Amino acid sequence: MNSANRFAALDADEILSTSSANQAVKKAEKKLREITALKKKDEDDLTQEELDKIAMESYWQNIAYPPQQEKNIDESQKAKQKARHLEKLKKQESARAKIEEEKRRKEELRKITREREEKREQERKEREEQEQEQRQRKKEERERKERQEKEKEKEREQGNNKKRKFENMMEESVEYSQVFSEFEEQYTKNHDINKVFKKLSMKYHPDRNYGNESWATMMQQYLADVKEWFENM
Repeated sequence: MNSANRFAALDADEILSTSSANQAVKKAEKKLREITALKKKDEDDLTQEELDKIAMESYWQNIAYPPQQEKNIDESQKAKQKARHLEKLKKQESARAKIEEEKRRKEELRKITREREEKREQERKEREEQEQEQRQRKKEERERKERQEKEKEKEREQGNNKKRKFENMMEESVEYSQVFSEFEEQYTKNHDINKVFKKLSMKYHPDRNYGNESWATMMQQYLADVKEWFENM
């Protein structure tokens, strides 16, 4: 039986099946040509993918050139057997494709899972950084308030010390009371601390108090203290 009518003994369904099988045979022959070309290369130069292709040689060999049947089997039987063989190979190919698809699906699932875990880890790190920044800001704010409170306490203490000093000087020194009274009198008139200070500084300047330079210097110091008191009152 020639190649034109090699499937003449098959029914319509078997002919359709054989048509698909012929496509599988052509695919197998193409794969074998590729494998033959790869086998000519140096084995050390082959990639893993190329080695995997060569390992499939027997698989494609069985599709393209199935084992020869005994000569006493007629052409019709041989055609049926080949069709069944090709159908079996087709199922094997389908099963292999399903396995590959399942592998791709699992790999995609692992990729998605890995990306989600990386995202959660990144979000966790960002939350930790934000919490750390918040703790640092609270710490700095607490330390700033503590410094302010200490400065205020120091200022209050200094103010109290000055007040006590002023009260003591007012009680113990007639000259101090004199300077204070004069400063207060002048300030009541013009409400300008600097002008009052300048006027009284000239009055108690050592150069204008010849023979009483020490006393004038002391009065100058009292005047400076009184000026500060008026500035802070």
